[in-house]
Amino acid sequence: MKKFGIILFSLGVGFLCAQEKAPVQLKVIPVEPAPHVPAPPPATAASAPDTPSPSPQDFNEAKITEAIQGWKSPTREHREMATQFLKTWVESNPAQAKKRLLSILREDPQPEARERSVKLLKIVAASEFDKTGDGYIGVAMELSAIELKHPQDLSTLIGLPITAVSPSSPAEKSGLKPGDIVVSLDGFRWRTLEEIVDEYAGLRAKIRAKGAGATVVFEMMRKNEIVKIPVTLKRRPANLERLPFDVPNFNGLRGGAQLGLAQGLQFDKKMIDDLVAEEKNSSQYFQEWLKLQEQVPTAK
Repeated sequence: MKKFGIILFSLGVGFLCAQEKAPVQLKVIPVEPAPHVPAPPPATAASAPDTPSPSPQDFNEAKITEAIQGWKSPTREHREMATQFLKTWVESNPAQAKKRLLSILREDPQPEARERSVKLLKIVAASEFDKTGDGYIGVAMELSAIELKHPQDLSTLIGLPITAVSPSSPAEKSGLKPGDIVVSLDGFRWRTLEEIVDEYAGLRAKIRAKGAGATVVFEMMRKNEIVKIPVTLKRRPANLERLPFDVPNFNGLRGGAQLGLAQGLQFDKKMIDDLVAEEKNSSQYFQEWLKLQEQVPTAK
């Protein structure tokens, strides 16, 4: 094997099992018939229970349209009630709400309606956080490019070994492990040690270019076997660079904090989650998301 340089870098973070139950034996025990109990009188207006709050199945076109029209009510209380109803609708049906709210933002002449639509669109944007931006899998790799032989056809492979996997990342959820060696991405294989670590054509660049939300297939060398593992990429958190850089990684090198490595060579999952939540709810991310939506023509 030939090794080419040792550099640590992050390839992206970053978000069932069934147990067989034993058959249950049921024993039927006869019981005496229950005494007849008269039915209670019908509820009057005074005794009728309160109407339950809307559940997701209550959201039909007529109620949604009525609530949107409620934004134009002269009564503030009515406008607030309409917003609360629509907020629940958006949280339950972000994909359905997206088109309707974007239409209001683009076309409604009333400033308050546009302002309220923006607040609800932020909920939609947050739900799509992991589907926009650069691709990210959540691993650290020792950029010691390795030349090895395919176990079946003995062809030459160029690979990069994974040294660490971030908790709750796409990599962890897909089963990637420290010690795996990446040898191809969606069937593409690198020809030289220099190429796989290239800033523009290397493995990291290709993962980012695939984009968040894309599902890619990694070909890995694992214990002298080739395995193929599909991974759905998430958005690469822009705030990773804010993590401290003086924390050692699994190899004792500096820079491992890009995956949230904390003292004791452990991942600080909360630190990563906090950074992601901050970015997801930021005005900067929302403006970026909104700009992407404006590039999509509205269906006529």
